[in-house]
Amino acid sequence: MGLINDLILPQKADPFVVDYSALITEALANSPDITTNATISVWVKPCGVFGSVLAAQDCHYHIVIQKESTSVAYIIDGGSPVMYSGTIGTTFHSLLGNVLAEIAGSASAYFSQLHCISGQIVNADRFGVATEDKWVPKRYSGPWGTNGSALLFEDAADMGKDSSGGDNHWALSGVQTLDTPTENYMVFKRNFFLLGTTSTASGYTLTEGNRRITLGVSPYGFLGTWWTLPDSGKWYWEFYHHTRYTTSGVMISGNRFVCSVYTTNIQANPSQSGLTEFREGNTLGVAYNADTETIQLYRNGSAHGSPVNVSWTSAALYPAMGDWVEDTATSVRANFGSTGFAYTPPTGYLPLTAQNIEKEF
Repeated sequence: MGLINDLILPQKADPFVVDYSALITEALANSPDITTNATISVWVKPCGVFGSVLAAQDCHYHIVIQKESTSVAYIIDGGSPVMYSGTIGTTFHSLLGNVLAEIAGSASAYFSQLHCISGQIVNADRFGVATEDKWVPKRYSGPWGTNGSALLFEDAADMGKDSSGGDNHWALSGVQTLDTPTENYMVFKRNFFLLGTTSTASGYTLTEGNRRITLGVSPYGFLGTWWTLPDSGKWYWEFYHHTRYTTSGVMISGNRFVCSVYTTNIQANPSQSGLTEFREGNTLGVAYNADTETIQLYRNGSAHGSPVNVSWTSAALYPAMGDWVEDTATSVRANFGSTGFAYTPPTGYLPLTAQNIEKEF
């Protein structure tokens, strides 16, 4: 056998772009009955409590569940099958929900490319392919079988629509997003407090796909994201203030804001005061130019204050949101672009996705 034939070359990935996901935080429900032999393939980005297997919540995992009679195994990112000994249930959604509860902590997640195949066991390599450094989606075009379905989440008004042609629709309550395995957006990290602790923020909640923090009357704390801000490039994101006394902006890992808004002030070095008050219903736009080490803030689409220079620190920078101790409950939601920005970013500024960051470097 010749040298060329002896080489084991990495597969070339199908340039398949996943356009949409469904952010589902309620229980999965109303899917067809599962057959004796069946396969479920889905990409998930968990966003509930931390799981024992899928602990990271800043990436999309590919899960294939194979059911052969009463024997069930799951495969993560094209790896080896792992036997599942929990409750199976009688429907596709019950088996999927039960497996996710065991490995991801809950079934709250960003879901994309959910394929349910009835009557047969389908291998993971029909849905994904290994590239040189990761497992990526591969187009699946059927068959799905009598009770099967393909949920691609392309219709924002009908998230449970079956695109397989079999009319096996699900009843799902979710939000259509752009956060997918091929365009992975930044999110906040549960319990990762840049200022405060889980004790000082007792009772806080992180909801809406790890993008909204809510604190009670007395707790305080500021959450950071899974990723630090890049060292180069131009980046834009937004914070929507649900309540009046809320703080959001950019912090360093040493528990200090380098640029944030609070009432009529910009907390920075130096600070800026006497500005239009940030209140409930306002959107804070953050335009971070890593090349010039400056941040320009925006209030409802208009420049808010003057540019803030952050070159004085070499510490890692994080988007941050939360609040100090107040006499009212507070809530703020981050928007990194996965559901569309409220205001047009400045020219040349990109959303914080893993793919955009990889291109920059």
